[in-house]
Amino acid sequence: MGDFSTHLKRAQERDNVSEELLKQVRSEMRAETALAMARRHAALCISVLLLALVGLGVWQWHRHALKRDAAQASAIFYAASLTLLESDSDQDVKKAIADLAALTKKAPGQIRYDAAIQMAKAQIQQGDFKAGSATLQQLADNTSAPAIIRAYARYVRLNAASAMHALPETEIRAGYEALARDGGPWKPYAEEGLLSTDMASHLDEKRRLEARHLARALAGNPEVPNSIRQRAATMSTILKAGFND
Repeated sequence: MGDFSTHLKRAQERDNVSEELLKQVRSEMRAETALAMARRHAALCISVLLLALVGLGVWQWHRHALKRDAAQASAIFYAASLTLLESDSDQDVKKAIADLAALTKKAPGQIRYDAAIQMAKAQIQQGDFKAGSATLQQLADNTSAPAIIRAYARYVRLNAASAMHALPETEIRAGYEALARDGGPWKPYAEEGLLSTDMASHLDEKRRLEARHLARALAGNPEVPNSIRQRAATMSTILKAGFND
């Protein structure tokens, strides 16, 4: 009996030792697993941090490049505009137009559109309506450009065509009508252009009566720019004689 108790006691002690060893092994395994996970997470965090720093650096560089390009483009634009305003040299004017043409292809944002309009005006002033008209039409058709810029390009083209008699009167009038119908800030200017096409002496009485009504409407509209109201009032006075309505 004593031997059996001794053997049982020893077996229990061995079991206890085995259990303690097993616990120790499990604890070490958990520690190693946790350490491995921590290392993986640390590597991942470092990678994410490095990517974020690289992305921030690229974004800051891109932002700086955009500012630099915009500043350079603005300087070229204003220099070319000043040349067109002040210089009588054909060579200087050609260079200014060439500089503006380059800006229409590579300048950022608004400067590109401003350059296109300025270049078109210069081309028209040089007597090349075809080139200026094509530049303005291209801008008017550019769906990436703001609506107000596209409408202004249409207005400048119609005004030039009207002044130079470069397009049929019916086409000019239809263009002004469409621009006025679209509304927006250029509507009163388009209506004034429409009025100017109806002032010709060869037009029939109906058209001249329509012109008188439009002139009175423009002259009496407080939302219309004052300069247009004044010109419309003058046109209304000119058209008034001979009509009873």
